[in-house]
Amino acid sequence: MTTTRHQIVIIGGGSAGIPVAARLLKKGYSDLAVVEPSDKHYYHPRWTLVGGGCASAATSERIEASVMPKGATWIRKAAAAFR
Repeated sequence: MTTTRHQIVIIGGGSAGIPVAARLLKKGYSDLAVVEPSDKHYYHPRWTLVGGGCASAATSERIEASVMPKGATWIRKAAAAFR
């Protein structure tokens, strides 16, 4: 169990969590963590093109570390509960 505390915790480092973290960091929030267990990030909006046959699924995959905003603490675990 992780008991680290942060001012802001974002659950999920996907296509919503990563941009929200980046915007909050740009606004000056510095004590921010992203909880994301996966080492891979998939850009879900691209999957529309995959379904239409215009792109391959592999083009939506990135290494999670490459999309994690600088300044965010990456907690590489899954969230199990909130308090």
